[in-house]
Amino acid sequence: MRPDLQSSFRPWDRITTTEAVRELFSQAGIADVDVVGEDGHEPLRTPHDFWTIAMGSGLRWTIDQMDAATADAVRQEVVGGLAAAGVDRVATNVIYAVARKPEHRNENSEP
Repeated sequence: MRPDLQSSFRPWDRITTTEAVRELFSQAGIADVDVVGEDGHEPLRTPHDFWTIAMGSGLRWTIDQMDAATADAVRQEVVGGLAAAGVDRVATNVIYAVARKPEHRNENSEP
C-alpha cells in the first residue's frame, strides 16, 4: 500500500447531498440558490469499462503515480472484484446549483 497516495482531504465528501450544497452556499453568504439532485447511472458493458472511466476521472492522478506493475495489479483487483460482485453500472448522481447574485443599489441609482 502506498500511504503517499491516500489523502484524508476529500472535498467532494462534504457536498454529496442537496442539503450540503445548500449549506455550502449559505456559509458563503449566498441565500438565493436553487439546488436540485439528479440520480443516474452509467451501464458497464464489462467490468473493464470501469477502468476506462477511472482513467478519465480524478482517479487518474493516483493511478499515474503508480509504477506500471502496481497500476496493472490494482486494475486487475478492481476489475476482478467488480466481476465477482456482478457490478454492471456505476452511479453518476449529480447536484445542480444555480445562485443569483444579490442586486446592490448604489447611491446614484434611481428607485
